[in-house]
Amino acid sequence: MNDSENMYDPEVGARDRDVEKRKNKLSVGFVVFLIATIILVTLSSLASFSLAFVQSGNIATAIGSVIGHSHFFPLVTIAIASFWQSMRNMRSRTKIYFFWSILTLLAALSQWAKYLTSGLSALG
Repeated sequence: MNDSENMYDPEVGARDRDVEKRKNKLSVGFVVFLIATIILVTLSSLASFSLAFVQSGNIATAIGSVIGHSHFFPLVTIAIASFWQSMRNMRSRTKIYFFWSILTLLAALSQWAKYLTSGLSALG
């Protein structure tokens, strides 16, 4: 069957429309993953902001820290990954942001632990 015969076959058109619907549909799992990513990005941004603000005492430095650590590095990674066509979708970009937010949150928490333990040892 060639393309001109497929054009008149209603079954082929219905299958193509079903495939298109599945491509554009967001799954429940992805929506949950997206919400978890937004929560993690918010937590890592807050942790980065509060640590930079406590250490420097300057709000501009704290905002710069949030922009740099929580948003600039993931966006650069997304830009580099977008060179590959398979990475040019929302799911891939959300995964990159998710894993960067985990790294940023862990780094900020470890810096908080270091800051708090050094402050306690200086007191005692």
